[in-house]
Amino acid sequence: AGTARGATVADHPALAGTTTAVDAAAPAPSPVHPHLLWVQEHLHHLSQSAQTVSAPAQRVAEARRRPWWR
Repeated sequence: AGTARGATVADHPALAGTTTAVDAAAPAPSPVHPHLLWVQEHLHHLSQSAQTVSAPAQRVAEARRRPWWR
């Protein structure tokens, strides 16, 4: 089977699971919204120090169980 003169990559169907030059030239996904990036950075920072927070959090929880008048 021959190809027509002037045919482009986009004129021929791609095989399943293959990447074509058209796919490679596709624009990158849109950037993350700045607020989501801010939240992601804070969650990442908190996850790095999560183990150091448990002891102080336990003390606060125990203090809150006691009535304020005692």
